[in-house]
This record gives sequence, C-alpha cells and structure tokens, in this order.
Amino acid sequence: MSEESRPVVAIDRAFELADRLGTLMTSALADRGLTPRQAHVIDVLTRRGPLVQRELGDALGCTPRHVTTLVDALERSGLVARSAHPTDRRALLVRLTGQGQATAARFDAERAQAAAALLGDAPPGELDGFIATAERLLARIAEFTGEAVAETAGQEQQLAGQP
Repeated sequence: MSEESRPVVAIDRAFELADRLGTLMTSALADRGLTPRQAHVIDVLTRRGPLVQRELGDALGCTPRHVTTLVDALERSGLVARSAHPTDRRALLVRLTGQGQATAARFDAERAQAAAALLGDAPPGELDGFIATAERLLARIAEFTGEAVAETAGQEQQLAGQP
C-alpha cells in the first residue's frame, strides 16, 4: 500500500465501521422502541442532568421543534418528564424518570458488554492507537463543520485515570 493511499483506506474503513455500528445500534434501539436520536437525549440527560429544552437542543445540535418532538415521544414512553424550572417561570426542565434512568443504566451495561465482546482481546497499545485516531478524526470533522467536539472527548482522560 502506498503512503498516499493509506489515508483513503483508513477513511474507507472508518465509513464501513460507522455504517456497521450504526446499523447494529439502530436495530438494537428499534427493538426497544427508540430511535438513535431518542437514545442520544437519554445519554445527554444522563451525563448532564436535567436541562431546559434549549440547552438540550444545543447539546443535540437540533432545532427547538425537533427537541419538542423528541421529548414528547420520550415523555409518552415514560422515559423523561418535564417540570417547572426553579428560577425561570417560562422554562421547563427535562429530566429522566426512574424508567429513563433504568434504561440509561441498561444502555451502559450493554455498551460495556459489546465493548468486551468486540475489543476485549485487543492489546492495550492497539486500543490506545484506535482511540487516538478516532479523537483526531472527530476533532478534524468538528473543525470542518464548525461544531464543538463531542462530549465524550473527556472519556479518554477517565481511561487514563485523570479527573
């Protein structure tokens, strides 16, 4: 393989990986009656706690109307609830319900099981290289699109035992 073709092959593999992981995730979530965007809402609320819908929309990168649609569906499913903001009478906080917290815990356990099954036997150096490459790609994509780097960027510090 030539030096010029390495980045192209790497991007091709990244696209294939994203497609396959996306298909697996979409299928697993559909079995639970959820979409990937709804799962993202649950993830954001798990990591950040209750948020007003505007903050939730900012975290998700979607319009206020789409946030309303997502929250409405999750509220009907009993996974989130809206409540009055303690200091802003015009705002409503969106928070996970007990059922939503249990769903988030199940997602975490299933993600850990999948990680162990897919990567548990990979040497630490290979995993470190993969993580570094993924972080580089995410940062470059964020530069090109003008988006903020994903919330998960801090996870590599957790893996390294840093606060």
